Amino acid sequence: MSYKLLRNLHVNHKLTEYLVEQAVFNKKMLAKISPSLKNYFVPETFLQKFFQLHEFRSDITSFMYLGAKTTLTDRVLLQYERMATTHSLQLRTPFLDPRVVEYLAGTPEDKKICGDDTGILLKAILSNVFPQDFIHRPKVTNKRLLISWLSDPKFQEILNMLKNSILVESGYISDKWLKHVIASPERQIKQFNQIWSILSLETWFRIFINTPSPNKYPDVSLRDLLS
Repeated sequence: MSYKLLRNLHVNHKLTEYLVEQAVFNKKMLAKISPSLKNYFVPETFLQKFFQLHEFRSDITSFMYLGAKTTLTDRVLLQYERMATTHSLQLRTPFLDPRVVEYLAGTPEDKKICGDDTGILLKAILSNVFPQDFIHRPKVTNKRLLISWLSDPKFQEILNMLKNSILVESGYISDKWLKHVIASPERQIKQFNQIWSILSLETWFRIFINTPSPNKYPDVSLRDLLS
């Protein structure tokens, strides 16, 4: 009890809630998907190193730093870079120039964010460059594009191959949960992020765990890799 109290005194609960929201599997879902791993994800432990950064004077700055170290690099940039490379395009990220990032890190928060609008500074800078309907257009996400893959028979074949995956055989992923989700088109759409993450992890396992220190990436299709 004393340990819990002392730990909570040093925990930024807003950051913990942010991390839980960003996680692909929340605690309740993880208990269903991977009962053997459900007790290994403790947001408070993951965030301990961020608490030592005393130069962060506010939650917003902490959120930005945490996002830059996690979702930005591990998910957003990786996805767009691979999609661009597939079509022989080179991804450019001018707003991630170190000088721009350092400048924004020192900019007062009321200049960077207003309510739910996190782009007020950029919109102000570009207000005399682009039309207003372009600057204030709704955000476009890639969620609809990714979900459209579910209608592809080849992708469905890949999903069904996950039932006999290494993750299932090793007990990391619940066979019962996976079959339950894959059997329903509605559940596939609702839990696409979780399915995609499991597929990515299975691919990673087959390349780097089943084949330690590979000399090169296997020159085979995803279907052949999973078969």
